[in-house]
Amino acid sequence: MQIIQDGDCFHFQIKSLGLHQDQADINKLKKNRIMQQYIISSLVYSGLGIFILLLAFVLIELLTPKHNLRKEIMENKNIAVAIFAGFFMIAIAIIIASAIHG
Repeated sequence: MQIIQDGDCFHFQIKSLGLHQDQADINKLKKNRIMQQYIISSLVYSGLGIFILLLAFVLIELLTPKHNLRKEIMENKNIAVAIFAGFFMIAIAIIIASAIHG
C-alpha cells in the first residue's frame, strides 16, 4: 500500500499482488476441466447408447429366427422390413437417450 500526496489530499494506492490474474487462471483451469468432463461423459454415453442399440437389434434377430432381417433387406430388397428396422432403431435410440439423459 502506498500513500500518495496530491496537494492537500492524501490518496491510498493498493498495489495488486497478482491475485486477480491468479484467480483468472484458476477459473480457466476449472472451465477446462469441466469441458473435459463433458466431452468424456458424452463419449462414454454415446458409446453406451450405440452398444445398447446394437444389442437390442441382435436381440430382435435372435427372437425372430424365422425372419432374418438382414437377409430380407439385402437379398430380397424388402423395403417394408427396412423401414420397420429403421423405425425400430429410432425408437430404441429415443428410449436410450431418455434413460441416459434423464
